[in-house]
Amino acid sequence: MELMLILAVLYIFSADGLKPASGERSCPMQGVDLQTGEIVIALPAQDGPTRARCGWYELGGKPDNFVVTNYVFDASTGMATRQGYIRPPRKRTVKYSKLKVYGALSSIGKWDAFEDWLKSEELDGMNAWTAFGLAQELSADDERFAHYCQRACEALGITEKQKTALLEACEL
Repeated sequence: MELMLILAVLYIFSADGLKPASGERSCPMQGVDLQTGEIVIALPAQDGPTRARCGWYELGGKPDNFVVTNYVFDASTGMATRQGYIRPPRKRTVKYSKLKVYGALSSIGKWDAFEDWLKSEELDGMNAWTAFGLAQELSADDERFAHYCQRACEALGITEKQKTALLEACEL
């Protein structure tokens, strides 16, 4: 069975054609002509100007990461245009599980050596073993991470290829 993706057309309501009075949503099945007061049925099947007389304007597609700041309404077509800007996507910070670090290093027989190495190191005036124990997680965007990771790998005899595999296995 083939899965079909159905993209819903979104609309927005504006009684005056100047400012939105609803959020983006599907078009209701009926509306009221705002000029005559007459009920209009099967609103989604009506043309754009008819929907616009009922205050409903069709929206076009929206780019990813688009932040809407306003809408421009066109009663002659029944379309509304989003105004705004594209926010750059946030870079995902890579975080590592200390439990996974324990498991990965134990599986290659390096945990005891790692523990001994940490106990011999100092991190910001604190014993590195204590700092490791108190840390909730390890974060690649911490300015100290790359430096200490590289030093630990050198001390433990872990190759660059092994380091890459270990870090991938320890990601949260």
